[in-house]
Amino acid sequence: MIMKYPWKRQESYFNGFDNQKLFYQEWTQKNPKGLFVITHGHGEHSECYHRLVDGLYTSGWDCIAWDWRGHGRSEGKRGYAGHFSHYVWDYKKFLEMLVHQDLYKDLPWIALAHSMGGLIQTRTLLDNKISLPIKAQVLSSPLFGLGTEIPLLKDLAALAAFHLYPKLTLGNDLKNDSLTRDPAVLTEFEKDPLRHEQISPGVYIGFLQAIEYVQKKASHLKTPLLLQLAGQDVVVSNTEASRFFEAVSSPIKTKKVYHDSYHEIYNDLDKAECFEDIQDFIRPFSL
Repeated sequence: MIMKYPWKRQESYFNGFDNQKLFYQEWTQKNPKGLFVITHGHGEHSECYHRLVDGLYTSGWDCIAWDWRGHGRSEGKRGYAGHFSHYVWDYKKFLEMLVHQDLYKDLPWIALAHSMGGLIQTRTLLDNKISLPIKAQVLSSPLFGLGTEIPLLKDLAALAAFHLYPKLTLGNDLKNDSLTRDPAVLTEFEKDPLRHEQISPGVYIGFLQAIEYVQKKASHLKTPLLLQLAGQDVVVSNTEASRFFEAVSSPIKTKKVYHDSYHEIYNDLDKAECFEDIQDFIRPFSL
Protein backbone atom coordinates (compact mmCIF):
# COMPACT_ATOMS: atom_id res chain seq x y z
CA MET A 1 0.00 0.00 0.00
CA ILE A 2 1.48 3.36 -1.10
CA MET A 3 -0.15 6.48 0.29
CA LYS A 4 0.38 9.98 -1.00
CA TYR A 5 0.17 11.80 2.33
CA PRO A 6 2.33 11.45 5.48
CA TRP A 7 -0.14 9.69 7.74
CA LYS A 8 1.04 8.20 11.01
CA ARG A 9 -0.40 4.69 10.84
CA GLN A 10 -0.73 2.16 13.65
CA GLU A 11 -2.68 -1.03 14.20
CA SER A 12 -4.09 -2.92 17.14
CA TYR A 13 -6.84 -5.28 18.30
CA PHE A 14 -9.93 -5.02 20.48
CA ASN A 15 -12.21 -7.65 21.96
CA GLY A 16 -15.55 -8.28 20.30
CA PHE A 17 -18.75 -8.91 22.25
CA ASP A 18 -17.64 -12.51 22.99
CA ASN A 19 -13.93 -11.60 23.40
CA GLN A 20 -13.03 -12.63 19.85
CA LYS A 21 -9.91 -10.74 18.76
CA LEU A 22 -10.77 -8.08 16.16
CA PHE A 23 -8.33 -5.95 14.18
CA TYR A 24 -8.37 -2.19 13.66
CA GLN A 25 -6.01 0.42 12.25
CA GLU A 26 -5.63 4.17 12.67
CA TRP A 27 -4.32 6.95 10.45
CA THR A 28 -3.52 10.09 12.45
CA GLN A 29 -2.06 13.55 11.89
CA LYS A 30 -1.23 16.51 14.11
CA ASN A 31 -4.08 18.54 15.64
CA PRO A 32 -6.96 16.63 14.03
CA LYS A 33 -10.28 18.39 13.43
CA GLY A 34 -12.27 15.21 13.96
CA LEU A 35 -12.40 11.44 13.51
CA PHE A 36 -13.83 9.25 10.76
CA VAL A 37 -14.92 5.85 12.09
CA ILE A 38 -14.93 3.57 9.03
CA THR A 39 -16.83 0.29 8.64
CA HIS A 40 -16.18 -1.84 5.54
CA GLY A 41 -18.60 -3.98 3.57
CA HIS A 42 -19.07 -7.74 3.39
CA GLY A 43 -16.16 -9.75 2.00
CA GLU A 44 -13.64 -6.91 2.22
CA HIS A 45 -11.63 -5.33 5.06
CA SER A 46 -10.21 -2.08 6.41
CA GLU A 47 -7.17 -2.09 4.10
CA CYS A 48 -9.53 -1.67 1.14
CA TYR A 49 -10.09 1.93 2.30
CA HIS A 50 -6.59 3.33 1.88
CA ARG A 51 -7.74 5.36 -1.16
CA LEU A 52 -10.58 6.86 0.86
CA VAL A 53 -8.31 7.60 3.82
CA ASP A 54 -5.75 9.30 1.58
CA GLY A 55 -8.54 11.24 -0.10
CA LEU A 56 -9.58 12.64 3.28
CA TYR A 57 -6.13 13.77 4.44
CA THR A 58 -6.61 17.41 3.51
CA SER A 59 -9.77 17.56 5.63
CA GLY A 60 -7.52 17.44 8.68
CA TRP A 61 -9.50 14.56 10.19
CA ASP A 62 -8.06 11.32 11.58
CA CYS A 63 -9.39 7.96 10.36
CA ILE A 64 -9.88 4.65 12.11
CA ALA A 65 -11.24 1.44 10.56
CA TRP A 66 -11.94 -2.05 11.87
CA ASP A 67 -12.26 -5.56 10.43
CA TRP A 68 -15.43 -7.54 11.18
CA ARG A 69 -15.11 -11.01 12.67
CA GLY A 70 -14.19 -13.48 9.94
CA HIS A 71 -12.84 -10.65 7.78
CA GLY A 72 -9.44 -9.11 7.12
CA ARG A 73 -7.03 -9.63 9.99
CA SER A 74 -9.70 -10.33 12.60
CA GLU A 75 -10.17 -13.80 14.05
CA GLY A 76 -12.82 -16.19 12.82
CA LYS A 77 -13.81 -18.42 9.92
CA ARG A 78 -13.97 -16.40 6.71
CA GLY A 79 -17.43 -14.91 6.20
CA TYR A 80 -18.86 -16.54 9.30
CA ALA A 81 -20.89 -15.03 12.10
CA GLY A 82 -23.60 -16.83 14.03
CA HIS A 83 -26.01 -14.03 13.16
CA PHE A 84 -25.88 -10.59 11.55
CA SER A 85 -26.46 -9.07 15.01
CA HIS A 86 -22.98 -10.28 16.06
CA TYR A 87 -21.48 -7.65 13.76
CA VAL A 88 -23.69 -5.01 15.39
CA TRP A 89 -22.62 -6.08 18.88
CA ASP A 90 -18.96 -6.00 17.83
CA TYR A 91 -19.39 -2.50 16.40
CA LYS A 92 -20.91 -1.34 19.69
CA LYS A 93 -17.87 -2.71 21.53
CA PHE A 94 -15.58 -0.89 19.09
CA LEU A 95 -17.36 2.43 19.65
CA GLU A 96 -17.32 1.95 23.42
CA MET A 97 -13.58 1.32 23.26
CA LEU A 98 -13.02 4.51 21.26
CA VAL A 99 -15.09 6.61 23.68
CA HIS A 100 -12.60 5.84 26.43
CA GLN A 101 -9.51 6.76 24.42
CA ASP A 102 -8.11 10.17 25.36
CA LEU A 103 -7.00 10.76 21.78
CA TYR A 104 -10.56 10.74 20.44
CA LYS A 105 -12.95 11.56 23.27
CA ASP A 106 -12.94 15.33 22.63
CA LEU A 107 -13.18 15.12 18.83
CA PRO A 108 -16.34 15.19 16.69
CA TRP A 109 -16.90 11.86 14.94
CA ILE A 110 -18.29 11.00 11.52
CA ALA A 111 -19.51 7.40 11.22
CA LEU A 112 -18.77 6.28 7.64
CA ALA A 113 -19.74 2.89 6.28
CA HIS A 114 -20.09 1.01 2.99
CA SER A 115 -22.65 -1.54 1.79
CA MET A 116 -23.53 -4.07 4.54
CA GLY A 117 -21.33 -1.97 6.82
CA GLY A 118 -23.90 0.79 6.34
CA LEU A 119 -26.59 -1.57 7.60
CA ILE A 120 -24.46 -2.50 10.63
CA GLN A 121 -23.77 1.16 11.38
CA THR A 122 -27.37 2.33 10.97
CA ARG A 123 -28.79 -0.58 12.97
CA THR A 124 -26.37 0.31 15.77
CA LEU A 125 -27.19 4.03 15.75
CA LEU A 126 -30.91 3.27 15.94
CA ASP A 127 -30.36 1.29 19.15
CA ASN A 128 -27.55 3.37 20.65
CA LYS A 129 -27.79 3.72 24.42
CA ILE A 130 -24.36 5.19 25.12
CA SER A 131 -23.26 8.78 24.66
CA LEU A 132 -21.26 9.05 21.42
CA PRO A 133 -19.77 12.16 19.79
CA ILE A 134 -21.11 11.12 16.37
CA LYS A 135 -22.07 14.34 14.60
CA ALA A 136 -23.14 12.79 11.28
CA GLN A 137 -23.04 9.62 9.24
CA VAL A 138 -21.88 8.96 5.69
CA LEU A 139 -23.32 5.96 3.87
CA SER A 140 -21.74 4.59 0.69
CA SER A 141 -23.95 2.23 -1.36
CA PRO A 142 -25.71 1.02 1.82
CA LEU A 143 -27.44 -2.35 1.94
CA PHE A 144 -31.02 -1.27 2.60
CA GLY A 145 -32.33 -3.51 -0.16
CA LEU A 146 -30.77 -5.97 -2.61
CA GLY A 147 -29.92 -5.02 -6.17
CA THR A 148 -31.36 -8.26 -7.55
CA GLU A 149 -34.24 -10.37 -6.30
CA ILE A 150 -33.21 -13.50 -4.40
CA PRO A 151 -35.07 -16.66 -5.51
CA LEU A 152 -37.45 -18.10 -2.92
CA LEU A 153 -35.57 -21.42 -3.12
CA LYS A 154 -32.37 -19.72 -1.93
CA ASP A 155 -34.22 -18.13 0.99
CA LEU A 156 -35.60 -21.51 2.01
CA ALA A 157 -32.17 -23.15 1.65
CA ALA A 158 -30.59 -20.47 3.87
CA LEU A 159 -33.28 -20.97 6.50
CA ALA A 160 -32.73 -24.75 6.46
CA ALA A 161 -28.94 -24.34 6.65
CA PHE A 162 -29.30 -21.92 9.59
CA HIS A 163 -30.99 -24.67 11.61
CA LEU A 164 -29.15 -27.74 10.28
CA TYR A 165 -25.65 -26.47 9.38
CA PRO A 166 -25.26 -23.07 11.12
CA LYS A 167 -21.49 -22.89 10.56
CA LEU A 168 -21.76 -23.51 6.83
CA THR A 169 -20.61 -20.66 4.58
CA LEU A 170 -21.62 -20.26 0.96
CA GLY A 171 -20.51 -18.03 -1.93
CA ASN A 172 -22.37 -14.74 -2.32
CA ASP A 173 -22.19 -14.79 -6.16
CA LEU A 174 -20.61 -11.31 -6.32
CA LYS A 175 -17.98 -10.74 -9.01
CA ASN A 176 -15.21 -8.18 -8.73
CA ASP A 177 -16.06 -6.63 -12.08
CA SER A 178 -19.43 -5.56 -10.65
CA LEU A 179 -17.63 -3.55 -7.95
CA THR A 180 -15.37 -1.17 -9.90
CA ARG A 181 -14.43 -0.11 -13.45
CA ASP A 182 -10.83 0.62 -12.51
CA PRO A 183 -8.57 -2.12 -13.99
CA ALA A 184 -5.79 -1.42 -11.47
CA VAL A 185 -8.22 -1.92 -8.59
CA LEU A 186 -9.59 -5.10 -10.16
CA THR A 187 -6.06 -6.51 -10.32
CA GLU A 188 -5.57 -5.56 -6.68
CA PHE A 189 -8.81 -7.30 -5.69
CA GLU A 190 -7.86 -10.48 -7.54
CA LYS A 191 -4.51 -10.64 -5.72
CA ASP A 192 -5.88 -9.74 -2.29
CA PRO A 193 -5.78 -12.87 -0.07
CA LEU A 194 -7.99 -11.24 2.56
CA ARG A 195 -11.00 -10.62 0.32
CA HIS A 196 -13.56 -13.43 0.17
CA GLU A 197 -17.05 -14.29 -1.13
CA GLN A 198 -18.34 -16.33 1.81
CA ILE A 199 -21.46 -15.66 3.90
CA SER A 200 -23.13 -17.72 6.62
CA PRO A 201 -26.88 -18.45 6.72
CA GLY A 202 -27.21 -16.58 10.04
CA VAL A 203 -25.77 -13.45 8.47
CA TYR A 204 -27.98 -13.78 5.39
CA ILE A 205 -31.19 -14.24 7.37
CA GLY A 206 -30.15 -11.60 9.88
CA PHE A 207 -29.40 -8.89 7.34
CA LEU A 208 -32.82 -9.38 5.73
CA GLN A 209 -34.37 -8.83 9.17
CA ALA A 210 -32.13 -5.82 9.79
CA ILE A 211 -33.12 -4.23 6.46
CA GLU A 212 -36.80 -4.48 7.40
CA TYR A 213 -36.10 -2.98 10.83
CA VAL A 214 -34.00 -0.08 9.52
CA GLN A 215 -36.53 0.85 6.86
CA LYS A 216 -39.32 0.78 9.44
CA LYS A 217 -37.40 2.92 11.96
CA ALA A 218 -35.66 5.33 9.56
CA SER A 219 -37.77 8.28 10.72
CA HIS A 220 -36.24 7.90 14.21
CA LEU A 221 -32.84 8.96 12.86
CA LYS A 222 -32.08 12.64 13.36
CA THR A 223 -28.31 12.43 12.74
CA PRO A 224 -27.16 14.50 9.72
CA LEU A 225 -26.66 12.21 6.73
CA LEU A 226 -24.67 12.10 3.50
CA LEU A 227 -25.89 9.29 1.24
CA GLN A 228 -23.58 8.38 -1.67
CA LEU A 229 -24.94 6.05 -4.34
CA ALA A 230 -23.40 4.32 -7.35
CA GLY A 231 -25.52 4.90 -10.43
CA GLN A 232 -24.60 1.50 -11.92
CA ASP A 233 -24.97 -0.55 -8.74
CA VAL A 234 -26.15 -4.14 -9.23
CA VAL A 235 -25.31 -5.21 -5.67
CA VAL A 236 -27.67 -3.06 -3.59
CA SER A 237 -30.91 -1.25 -4.37
CA ASN A 238 -30.66 2.50 -4.90
CA THR A 239 -34.46 2.66 -4.79
CA GLU A 240 -34.53 1.24 -1.27
CA ALA A 241 -31.62 3.44 -0.17
CA SER A 242 -33.50 6.49 -1.47
CA ARG A 243 -36.64 5.38 0.37
CA PHE A 244 -34.62 5.24 3.58
CA PHE A 245 -33.14 8.67 2.84
CA GLU A 246 -36.56 10.27 2.40
CA ALA A 247 -37.76 8.82 5.72
CA VAL A 248 -34.77 10.03 7.79
CA SER A 249 -35.88 12.93 10.03
CA SER A 250 -32.66 14.93 10.05
CA PRO A 251 -33.05 18.45 8.60
CA ILE A 252 -29.46 18.10 7.35
CA LYS A 253 -29.26 15.40 4.71
CA THR A 254 -27.71 15.21 1.26
CA LYS A 255 -27.93 12.55 -1.45
CA LYS A 256 -25.29 12.25 -4.17
CA VAL A 257 -25.48 9.85 -7.11
CA TYR A 258 -22.34 9.07 -9.15
CA HIS A 259 -24.09 8.02 -12.32
CA ASP A 260 -21.30 5.99 -13.94
CA SER A 261 -19.87 4.43 -10.77
CA TYR A 262 -20.09 0.79 -9.73
CA HIS A 263 -20.77 -0.44 -6.20
CA GLU A 264 -17.43 0.44 -4.55
CA ILE A 265 -17.49 4.16 -5.28
CA TYR A 266 -14.34 4.88 -3.23
CA ASN A 267 -12.41 2.43 -5.41
CA ASP A 268 -13.91 3.46 -8.74
CA LEU A 269 -12.97 6.06 -11.35
CA ASP A 270 -15.08 8.86 -9.83
CA LYS A 271 -13.58 8.52 -6.36
CA ALA A 272 -12.08 12.03 -6.27
CA GLU A 273 -15.57 13.53 -6.62
CA CYS A 274 -16.80 11.28 -3.80
CA PHE A 275 -13.99 12.45 -1.50
CA GLU A 276 -14.65 16.10 -2.32
CA ASP A 277 -18.34 15.69 -1.50
CA ILE A 278 -17.47 14.14 1.87
CA GLN A 279 -15.15 17.02 2.71
CA ASP A 280 -17.83 19.57 1.76
CA PHE A 281 -20.39 17.77 3.92
CA ILE A 282 -18.24 17.50 7.07
CA ARG A 283 -16.94 21.09 7.05
CA PRO A 284 -19.59 22.42 9.50
CA PHE A 285 -18.75 19.64 11.99
CA SER A 286 -14.97 20.28 12.17
CA LEU A 287 -13.26 21.62 15.27
